[in-house]
Amino acid sequence: MTSTEDLQNQLKETLALSREFRDLYESNEQAVRDQLINPVLNKLGWKTSDPRFVRPNDTNKDGKIPDYTLRKKGKDILIVEAKNISVEVNDEKILSQLAGYCYSMNLGFDFGILSNGTKWLLFNTFERNPAERTVWIADLETESIQEVSRKLSSFSYDNIEQLKYLIETSKNLEATWDSLVNSPKDIINLLSAEVQKVFKKRFPRVNISKHKIDEFVSAKLNELFDNFSVMEIEPIKKHTEKIKSQEPSQFEEVQEFITRSSRKKIKVTFPDETIVFNRNVGMTFVESIMKIGLENVKSLNLFECGSPLIADKVQTYVDRNGNLRDYNHYEVSPTCFIMTNTSTERKSSILNEINNNLNLQLRIEYV
Repeated sequence: MTSTEDLQNQLKETLALSREFRDLYESNEQAVRDQLINPVLNKLGWKTSDPRFVRPNDTNKDGKIPDYTLRKKGKDILIVEAKNISVEVNDEKILSQLAGYCYSMNLGFDFGILSNGTKWLLFNTFERNPAERTVWIADLETESIQEVSRKLSSFSYDNIEQLKYLIETSKNLEATWDSLVNSPKDIINLLSAEVQKVFKKRFPRVNISKHKIDEFVSAKLNELFDNFSVMEIEPIKKHTEKIKSQEPSQFEEVQEFITRSSRKKIKVTFPDETIVFNRNVGMTFVESIMKIGLENVKSLNLFECGSPLIADKVQTYVDRNGNLRDYNHYEVSPTCFIMTNTSTERKSSILNEINNNLNLQLRIEYV
C-alpha cells in the first residue's frame, strides 16, 4: 500500500536533486527517468524493476515505443512518457505524441501521464474538447508537496482502477470550493462568521464590529500562511478615513496594518540576473538560501526563534497550554531543515543579513 509520508519524502528528495543537478537533467533524459521519475513511480507502487508492473520501452502492436507501460493483473493499463526537465509538459506536440501512444494501445487507454521529473501531467485521451484534455498538472516547483502528492496518488498502483472516480470527485470538490470561495476575501467572510458566533456565545456582553473581526482573522491567516493577501486595500482606506476623524487613537494601528498587507511578495535578484520569485514568500526564502548555498548560510550561525536557522532536526517549542509544537520549517533532507517560522518582513531582514555578511550583492525587494 502506498505510504503518503514515503511519497512526500521522495518528492522532497526529487525536488532537491532537480535543483542541485538541473544541468544534468536538462541534457540527459535517461538521468531524469532513472533518478527523478523511477523513484516516484516506485513509491506509488509501480515496481520499475519488475516487468509484472512496468515495461520500459515496450514496443506496441503499431510499432510505437512508449517510455513506460504500467501493468496490473497481466494487462497494460497506463502509459507514461518521460522528457528532460527543460521540456514543458503541456507542449501541444508532446501531448499529441502521448495521445498517439494512448490511442494505439489495444482499444486505447483512457489516460496517459507525461513527466519531466518535476512536472507531471495527467492526460484524458477521449475528452472531446482538446482544451480540456489536461486533467491536471502537478508541479513540484510551484505547488506544495502535499498537493503534488495528492494528485500523483490518484494513479498509484492501489488507486489506478478508481482513477476516473477520483478525478470526478476532485472536480466536484473544486466546484464546491468555487461556489464558496471566489477570492481570499470570501475566506475571511466564512471564518469571520464562525469567529463571531463563538465570540458572541463566550462573551455575550462585549460588542465588536465586523471590521475588527475581519482584521483579526486576516492577521491570524497571515501568521499561518505567508502573504495570505485577504484584505481589499480600498475599503480599508475608506474605513481609516472614518476612524481618523472619529477614533484618532486607532488610526496609526490601522495604517500600519494597511502597510503590512500591501507588502505581498519578496523578489531576490542575484548578480548574474537570476531572479528568485515565488507566489509563496516561504519558497522564495528557501530557494534563495538554497541558491546561496546551505553551507555558506550555515557558516553564519544565524538563529531564529531561539533555534538555528538551518538545523539538522525539526525545532520545537512549548505553547501556552504546555504542548510541544513544531516550528514551521522546510525539509531539505531528513537531516537538514530551514526555519520558516517568520513573517514576510523578518524573512526579508534575514536575507539582507545573509547578503551583507557574505557580500553577495543581492537585490532584495518587496513587489
